[in-house]
Amino acid sequence: YVDRMIVGEAHDLIAENYNHWLHAQVQKRMIRTLNDSDTPTIRAYLSDRYRQLDNWDLLQAILPTVEEKELVIRSCELTETKLYLKATWPELRMDVKVGDTVEAGVVISNSEIGDGSVQVKPLIYRLVCTNGMISQASIRKYHIGRRLSNGTESIEHLLSDETKDADDKAFWLKVRDVVSASLDERFFNEQVQQLQLAAGMPIKKNVEEVVEVTRKWYGLSEQTKSHMLENIIRSGEYTKYGLANCISATANTTKDYELATTLETISGKIIEMPTPEWTSLAA
Repeated sequence: YVDRMIVGEAHDLIAENYNHWLHAQVQKRMIRTLNDSDTPTIRAYLSDRYRQLDNWDLLQAILPTVEEKELVIRSCELTETKLYLKATWPELRMDVKVGDTVEAGVVISNSEIGDGSVQVKPLIYRLVCTNGMISQASIRKYHIGRRLSNGTESIEHLLSDETKDADDKAFWLKVRDVVSASLDERFFNEQVQQLQLAAGMPIKKNVEEVVEVTRKWYGLSEQTKSHMLENIIRSGEYTKYGLANCISATANTTKDYELATTLETISGKIIEMPTPEWTSLAA
């Protein structure tokens, strides 16, 4: 209905609808704005429970680790809804097989407008084709605030700014620690062992069928499927590892950063897929 009013340029009607419901449902809300132009913009209409975990504070928390370890920033993007930073550590590398070297890394993301939580996830970066796989091991903090209650009434108004700041500081310290832990050598070795095992798990069904089922499982488009199929046939690597790589390689061909990150996450899910699930898909 809103789309129809926008297309029809019924702006007065849009305003009338919004004003009616805003006044009919009086609630305390957080309004996040952007004031970098002549026309201030409302970015988000959020609950009073929303906890501000901002991109600036996130970067302040992690940049000391980035500088200390001399991480390489592989990409950084600020989309309409999220901040992404992907970095790797050249000091920590290992071969999955001869000539196929991977590097330890980390993916950090956040949304200031409620479209996801602060997340820190390990990244495996394949040097031969510069594509990544995002592990599912992570720290996650939803943007739901410090609203404490006895079941009937919030005590948010009783908390001092000092208490709130201390709570935030503790959380950012956890984020910093998880970034460092994601680059732990023992943890990285375990991840590479998973890749090596995946490289020895063949696809026994028709490859095109396996790619099609994967597309359906993860809700991917036909165009993405075509790129995946082309990549796996070109590589000639018909294994669990090859399927994961054909997905992450497809991420390199899209200009949509959100989609590319989703594909890298799916690639990591393929590697970490339990054996019964993998058998159902490909064996």
